[in-house]
Amino acid sequence: MGIHSAIPATIPNLLSMLELMPEDATWLVSVGGRNWLPMLSAVIALGGHVRVGMEDNVYYYPHSDEKIDNGATPVKKMVQIAEALGRPIATIEQTAQLLGLPQLKKSATVQIPKHQA
Repeated sequence: MGIHSAIPATIPNLLSMLELMPEDATWLVSVGGRNWLPMLSAVIALGGHVRVGMEDNVYYYPHSDEKIDNGATPVKKMVQIAEALGRPIATIEQTAQLLGLPQLKKSATVQIPKHQA
């Protein structure tokens, strides 16, 4: 929502799309542009999932020119909002299950080769 050639990021548009989804649907919204914070807050309040990152949003708030300083800033804000609304953040295992992905093996290790001069 809110990016070029996409539906504008507004609450009425979000609600219209939700009316078309099955009640048991798992859904996610990603918003580009200045309206990302209020829109994704609404998504969390309505039971959806969010994808957030600095690559879609330069400004922190829709009403000011305060720029996002790094990629962690919008993620931390969404975590705070989700927790305030009683929506805990999914673990990696919960996310994999939600998406129907195979579970990660906890015993897996990565071998980093030593640099050879």
